[in-house]
Amino acid sequence: SRAGDVFHYRWAARRCLGLVLPNSALKKVIIEGSADLDKAGEYVIDVAEYSDNIVGNEKINYYQLKHSTVQKEKPFKLSDFKKTLEGFALRYTQHSRKKENFDFQFTIITNRKIDDSLKDGIVAVAENRSVNKAFLNTLIRYTKLSGPQLQKFCCKFVFQDGEGDYNVQKDELKVEINQLITGATDNSHLASLTSLIQEKVLPDSNGTVLKEDILRCFGITSEKKLYPAETVWEEIDKTIIREQHNDLKNKILASVNPVIIHAAGGVGKSVF
Repeated sequence: SRAGDVFHYRWAARRCLGLVLPNSALKKVIIEGSADLDKAGEYVIDVAEYSDNIVGNEKINYYQLKHSTVQKEKPFKLSDFKKTLEGFALRYTQHSRKKENFDFQFTIITNRKIDDSLKDGIVAVAENRSVNKAFLNTLIRYTKLSGPQLQKFCCKFVFQDGEGDYNVQKDELKVEINQLITGATDNSHLASLTSLIQEKVLPDSNGTVLKEDILRCFGITSEKKLYPAETVWEEIDKTIIREQHNDLKNKILASVNPVIIHAAGGVGKSVF
């Protein structure tokens, strides 16, 4: 139980670092629940992330975390997720009925293996392919969904197994902190972040983690102090337009992901 709690705190701390990444779409993270306490399925939500998607609408990612120290090699079966599926299905149903204008997704995070037949079965239902009848009937019984609604629910369901245990989470958290701040990272930063998560699960907390909370863990109040080197562009009044410029510009504008341009020194990357 304690190992599972530590896994939860460290994994959630890693997710919260996304709040201070440059141009991050992540707006807030809720620990031990969601921002909608009145909605069904609250009891199976360990972490909820609220961000903006590429078209500017809100997106919510609901996570449940499962950690094991004894049965790491024993794969999860469908029956192991009965309560999880029940809770997530209730939340899905409420969102769908109200036709709310945002996207949402359900994810299970675990350091244990999830049985391949379970993952394949969920994907098959999502893709409207044939699936084992006993599996389908059990899924219908757990979720109280069938037909197109069950298919849509499975489209929003993600399994992420093989996560490192609580010790690996500590190492990963340290690496990710190193990528954010200059100089050597000491254990005080890691302790500060995990303590923040622990405080957010207490009864008198609303469980909400914001960008300002993460900055305070680093002992600063501004992103400028986290990223001290501001972007400075020289004014260029005479530019030779190369034939590749338009091709590159069009590819950048058409991409939904960041684009990295690389070339040898002196060919004009900065001017472009």
